[in-house]
Amino acid sequence: MWKSNTKAHKHINTIKEKLKLICATTFSISRGRKITIQSEKKSA
Repeated sequence: MWKSNTKAHKHINTIKEKLKLICATTFSISRGRKITIQSEKKSA
């Protein structure tokens, strides 16, 4: 019982870490896009 429980918990933790990474990358990408859009507007 306990072994499978800890395995599942570790699996959930890895999924959470992956989600954090995905959120961070998408956030930085969206920020980068906003910055590029602003610079394009300035040049245009």
